[in-house]
Amino acid sequence: MADSSVPDAPVLDGNPGTRLRTVTFENGKPTGALGADTELGTPDLLSFSSVLAGKYSALLSVGDGLEVAFGTSLNEVFVTFLIALNGNLAGKGLFLRLGANGPGGANPVDLELSGDRNDAILAKVGPVTFGPAGALSVGTTYRVGVHAQLLGTLTKVEVFLAPKGQAFSAPIVSGAASGSAALSYLRIGAFRGDNVQCTVDDIFVDRAFMPAP
Repeated sequence: MADSSVPDAPVLDGNPGTRLRTVTFENGKPTGALGADTELGTPDLLSFSSVLAGKYSALLSVGDGLEVAFGTSLNEVFVTFLIALNGNLAGKGLFLRLGANGPGGANPVDLELSGDRNDAILAKVGPVTFGPAGALSVGTTYRVGVHAQLLGTLTKVEVFLAPKGQAFSAPIVSGAASGSAALSYLRIGAFRGDNVQCTVDDIFVDRAFMPAP
């Protein structure tokens, strides 16, 4: 059952909070120190002129993705990342999943892009969809934020969108639906095989506050 009337939890942009993961790829590799935990497919690194931040960014083509473990199971999590699309999408494509207890967790929080809505963002809790809203232009770097919170038998999700380097304002998509599994990992990219081709960087995970730009 969907419920969009759950009161907003405080989201504080600009406070370092309790950072769990900082993935910047500045080790020069997709995984390892300052990288993700697991490569899905064959992600590449871009360097120098093509990067979104720092010296390296991850290039994710169809079938490629990265998995980042939180190190614990969370009832509330804040995630931000930089993303630039490398091509327009046909149809819908999954590009982010917040999941529970490994890839088999029930009712994950998913973000999809809707190609028939100018690459707008859809948020899903299990099968329930919220949005679309916003729009991503190919070649432009955006900052995306996700706040997911378990509230009894519901999982609430809020999605934020801003240009790179800017703070978030109000969420562009929000809602809540049935789902009560604590979240323990994220996957980013076209790991499901959808036609999402993108570059990502600066993936930050916090248990208390929305990471600042």
